[in-house]
Amino acid sequence: MGRMISILFCFVALVIVSCTLVAAVDATDRGWQNSTVNDSQTVDPEYSIVPRDPGDNATRSIPSMSGDQVFWWEFTAGSGSDDSGSDLVVYNLTTGQKIKLKENVFNPQRVGASGNYAVWVDYCMDVPTVDCKAVPGLTLLNITSNEEKTFTDTIPTGDTWAHGFVGEPPGISGDYVVWHGIDRDSNSSNIYLYNIVTDTATQITHYSDSSPVSGCPKISGDLVVWWEKSDPADPDSLIYDLHSYDISSNTSSELTHYGIYRPQFLRISNGVIVWETMQGDEYALYGYNASSGRETVLQSSSDPLLGCSMSDRSIVTERLSLNFSSGEYMTEIYLDNMSSIIGTTLMTGPADFYWTDMDGNTVVWESYPDIAQYNTTTVRPAPRVFYDLVPQITLTIESVPSGATVSLNNEVLGQTTFIKTLSEKGLYELGLSLEGYPPYNQTIDVTESMTVNVTCDEHQNWSLTSVPTETSLFPFF
Repeated sequence: MGRMISILFCFVALVIVSCTLVAAVDATDRGWQNSTVNDSQTVDPEYSIVPRDPGDNATRSIPSMSGDQVFWWEFTAGSGSDDSGSDLVVYNLTTGQKIKLKENVFNPQRVGASGNYAVWVDYCMDVPTVDCKAVPGLTLLNITSNEEKTFTDTIPTGDTWAHGFVGEPPGISGDYVVWHGIDRDSNSSNIYLYNIVTDTATQITHYSDSSPVSGCPKISGDLVVWWEKSDPADPDSLIYDLHSYDISSNTSSELTHYGIYRPQFLRISNGVIVWETMQGDEYALYGYNASSGRETVLQSSSDPLLGCSMSDRSIVTERLSLNFSSGEYMTEIYLDNMSSIIGTTLMTGPADFYWTDMDGNTVVWESYPDIAQYNTTTVRPAPRVFYDLVPQITLTIESVPSGATVSLNNEVLGQTTFIKTLSEKGLYELGLSLEGYPPYNQTIDVTESMTVNVTCDEHQNWSLTSVPTETSLFPFF
């Protein structure tokens, strides 16, 4: 159990939680579930603990969801198994049936699940802890048949190992699994895609010596997304851009071109991508629409973000906050509907809430030593207004002919039609270039959201017109 707790604390530290939080967690009375958490158990019927059978005293951790199924790892002291091993279980919220899928796994990481399959990164591959080598592999488990496929030292794409974090599982959607693999000889890292039905793996990126790939890729439908360093030659750089791969068209794209500082919590659902980054002294949650290329700030708070999850257009976030009256750190879990621009606080409690996940109308999170669940079907009273959203300035660049390369302040951004969300008003140097046409440069004054159309006539003379466009809190929808 000590190993499990240390793993959780390491990840919390990774997401910029101070050592004060660790002290607060250690000092928390583990019997709080029997007291009150803002009296949520009594005043809010939508909140509950995932039921236990009589005599079940296992410690449950790192939950994840797929449909009405909740997955978690659990450890029972004195069970006779190795004290370093944990069991993977799945609980069906509809039937109330709990099934143990795999026993005595060492150093388990969070499970990704879709349909009939679960996948995770296993750092020991069933080897006793004392013999455990840092050769992480993927385990793909068929939930119905309990058959598993293990990608160990050699996976179908070569001698690589799977890279992951405790709270960031490999991506899985439908018949596809996607992960970040690192070559054991060259240390180059790339993104890999596995088709469960055809039993074939594809290497999406092809880097060798200098590998900009970082973090854990995600997938939704046919779209895979991941981070790459903006400057691969700088090993200390914390600036990244978002990349994507379309499975149906077999094409890759760079979605952002301006560099994002140390992004975390990459999520995707139905073509909407979100992530967290630092924006000055604030922890900002961004949204990006892969179809329109539009981007906006969804949340901005001085409270650190501990995690987030998505389901369709709903986002659940957990933030660390300080209770100034008691001097204790608390975790607040929010549910925000990106369409109605309104949200609600699901729970406020001790700092030992982590690992929120959501699918459909159900949210789950770790509430030591239990797994909590919340049904969002009923809207709670006194909703929280999405106060931290601000209207964004959206600049749309169009050209005739189309397909011109766009630059703003000498930074190449993409091709027309191009949409860019700006952080501030002001003068911008617009540049367009198109093969067979003279280059075009013009200073534009952006005071509001606007569409700029640059047209080249038969004499190859460029002209510019601009019209204001409607400002929206959600320009990417």
